Amino acid sequence: MSTFNKGDIMDDSHLNVMEGYLDDCKITQMQYHSFLPYSSTAFSKNDEIRISIQNMDAYTLPCESYLFIERKVNKQDSAVGDIYFTNNGLVFLFSEMRYEVNGVEIQKLNSPGIYSTLKGYCSYAPHDLYELENVDWDLDETNFMEKEKFSGCHPLKHLFEFCEDYKKVLLNCSQQIILNQSSTNFDTLRSTVTKVLWKSPVIRINDSEKLKLLRALDSCKPLECTSLLENPRFVIIGFQTNRKNNLINPSGWFDHCNLKNLKVYLNNEVYPYEGFHANFSKAKTAILCKAYTDFQKSYYGRETSAPLLTRQKFTANAPIVVVDLSRQNDNVRASTVDLRIEF
Repeated sequence: MSTFNKGDIMDDSHLNVMEGYLDDCKITQMQYHSFLPYSSTAFSKNDEIRISIQNMDAYTLPCESYLFIERKVNKQDSAVGDIYFTNNGLVFLFSEMRYEVNGVEIQKLNSPGIYSTLKGYCSYAPHDLYELENVDWDLDETNFMEKEKFSGCHPLKHLFEFCEDYKKVLLNCSQQIILNQSSTNFDTLRSTVTKVLWKSPVIRINDSEKLKLLRALDSCKPLECTSLLENPRFVIIGFQTNRKNNLINPSGWFDHCNLKNLKVYLNNEVYPYEGFHANFSKAKTAILCKAYTDFQKSYYGRETSAPLLTRQKFTANAPIVVVDLSRQNDNVRASTVDLRIEF
């Protein structure tokens, strides 16, 4: 007795005997190339590290590029105990990050450690943790460092929204990443960068695809642009007490500060319509946790959410506030954006 499969149903595609050849070798090569800083000695605190991709003929894929960072901790004799690096600690080494294309600033991150940590708690899922260990995402803060040396590969799509959203190659343009090192160092514990590389895929394509891209460069098709400001779609807020430049309290965690409620006013609208009504002393955090878990469904369009933090860890270690502003009337655009937060 034969088994009937739905996939065995014959349709018109079986009759198209003149169908053309499908070229599945459009990309003939993808190799990671290392791009070095202008100066190999500008690795002290407050120094600016600039790394450029100046090859205008190269087809690069910034969404798959990453920063390789190698660092060493010098522990003084007066320091006692083991050293543990804070969660997402590699990015906390820098006070500012910028990404530029053709000299135009695409995105600038002030306090990139705080920014990427807040975004990471909302975007990552538990199944990402094995991959994230190489980025120094270690929720237990015990497995990253070995023998006072550490290195990691931090994908740009974990830092810059442009690299997360734009998944196409860049051609005929220069790119630059500017990293400003943090000014913090401690008498008993000094951390120094030993190597920084920007590793980016360089793509090679076949002749037919190369011709298409050359035609795209030569075309004079006008671009549709707008001079109006884009309204924010989400607000993620976290509070910290006595964590900045503190060797004892990890910078990768947040505090609830006895928060009761929070409202975001965007122009003439208020978000959320009803309050969070939180009370951490009585473990009333369900609405805050629901807003946190719903982020992945709203931001990424997923049917189900798989947040990185359990409710217990969310309440104890990262009680952040996620406010969804994505439902807006885009037909009415204001020339200014009035954003106010009350708590």
